Amino acid sequence: MFAIELRRPKNDKTEATVLMPSGLKLDTDAVLKVKEKNSGKGLQFSICLPQGCLLPVRFLTVATYAMRNGTNLVVASCSLPSSEPVTLNISLNNFSAALTRLTELAT
Repeated sequence: MFAIELRRPKNDKTEATVLMPSGLKLDTDAVLKVKEKNSGKGLQFSICLPQGCLLPVRFLTVATYAMRNGTNLVVASCSLPSSEPVTLNISLNNFSAALTRLTELAT
């Protein structure tokens, strides 16, 4: 299970919550990358639910710009049992349209 919930951009930042799959090592930081550049690093999980673990994120405008023009968001963390890297490649198709619509609805 993977999902992102975005909140309305303000003050050059977009806050989001990422729902990550269960079974990740929670005391290990997560990393988000777009076009091989970190869009968020040192991210800490906040809580786990039956659906997965929540990762709060605050994207700067430069990161959301990269996501608008990127093709994939790479999310990396470590698995719980083995500490092996876990990498999720998330398509950014329609991300630009979704963020534009979110901004329109919030004004």
